[in-house]
Amino acid sequence: MVETPTKPSSLIPPIAASHSIAYPFPEEERSPALWQRLAIAAACLGLGFAAVSTGSASILYRLTHTTVREGLVTGRLVRLQTPMEGEIKDFFASSGVDVQSGQVLARVVPGQQQQQTLLQLQGDVAEKTTQLAAARQLLDLLTNQLQSLEQQEKALQEVNTAIASDDVTQHQAMVSAALARATAAQADFERYQQLLAAGVVSQQQVDHLRAEWEAAQAAVEQTQAGASSAVTKRDATQQGIGIRTGENQQEQRMALMQSIQTQAAIVRTLSAQLETSQKQLKQTQAAYGSREALEVKAPFSGVIYSTERETGEQVSRPDVLLTLLDCNTLWVEVLVSAQQAHQIDPQRPVRVQLANTAETVMGDVELIEAISRADLVKDQTQALTPAIPEHLVGQPLTRIRVSLPPNAEQSQAQQLCGVGQAAQLTFGLKGLIRR
Repeated sequence: MVETPTKPSSLIPPIAASHSIAYPFPEEERSPALWQRLAIAAACLGLGFAAVSTGSASILYRLTHTTVREGLVTGRLVRLQTPMEGEIKDFFASSGVDVQSGQVLARVVPGQQQQQTLLQLQGDVAEKTTQLAAARQLLDLLTNQLQSLEQQEKALQEVNTAIASDDVTQHQAMVSAALARATAAQADFERYQQLLAAGVVSQQQVDHLRAEWEAAQAAVEQTQAGASSAVTKRDATQQGIGIRTGENQQEQRMALMQSIQTQAAIVRTLSAQLETSQKQLKQTQAAYGSREALEVKAPFSGVIYSTERETGEQVSRPDVLLTLLDCNTLWVEVLVSAQQAHQIDPQRPVRVQLANTAETVMGDVELIEAISRADLVKDQTQALTPAIPEHLVGQPLTRIRVSLPPNAEQSQAQQLCGVGQAAQLTFGLKGLIRR
């Protein structure tokens, strides 16, 4: 334990009790001087406490925050493309100029090449329309010929059916006649057989009648078979079976059917080609069907960041005419090491101080992502990308984007809404940094 040395009492001059201190002011004037001393002492103590508090707060702030000085103000870029192939008739855009939403920035008219393309498409549609009409007409003609041939076959079928029906009728009549003859022959045989028993006729006569009866029965069977065949033929004819046509007629029918199939395929092909040509013509007419200029307007209020074309130039889709900077969407971007980014708390607000200004504004962390040098080169959606600080070359990088609240005074005072201006960012940390 270290003890604090004290002054010996001999070093303090004794004060004689019998002597009084002589004051230059009367007794009633000594009281205000004492209060003044007390007030000064209290003020000094207050200042001391304030200094200690300020120092402590400053130390605590430094322990819970980190400052990055390589921030860069940037913003969103939108590239406006030509609405069609043609020639730039008017071009009103200039870099750094403020524009309002809906303001006309350029006018594009179709050139001679585009008009020639339109005429070619119109001629192609007309030609295919004529070809399709002729193909359909020929298909209708072939179809009518086939229908006529089928009608002839149908008429022939009806005639053959009628003939077959008459043949059936004739065979049925023959069967009836044969049955009648057989019945008569049977009756004669039976009657002569009775007479033979009475001895009136001879056996020879009876045998002769038996033979006639048997012949009549055979004739019945023969006519019945013929009638059955006639019925079968009639039924087949009614169903179109067994109809014999000439060889020339059959060949004609087969040729017509094949021609109809071929012509139908031609009609389908021409219809598809015509539909494609009509769509192309419609799109071309919508793009530059008239000689009137198509206007390119600003989609929002902002600043012309860069221009790519001039009046009189030929353009084709999707050529970029100009790039527009959205002054309503600005942010500060900075590159830090992966280790430092891991310590930053993205939920805490960020203090932003722009170069050449004493005031600060508060922003929010919108994005924290690992990024490579190649990714920085490829990014074309924003106006500028911060350069890699020398002390971070070769290290894993992290991009941090901090939203920047709109500042009307800055937008008016700074060209391009302050894009490109340096900024200092103070981030809150997730915990105390050990030093």
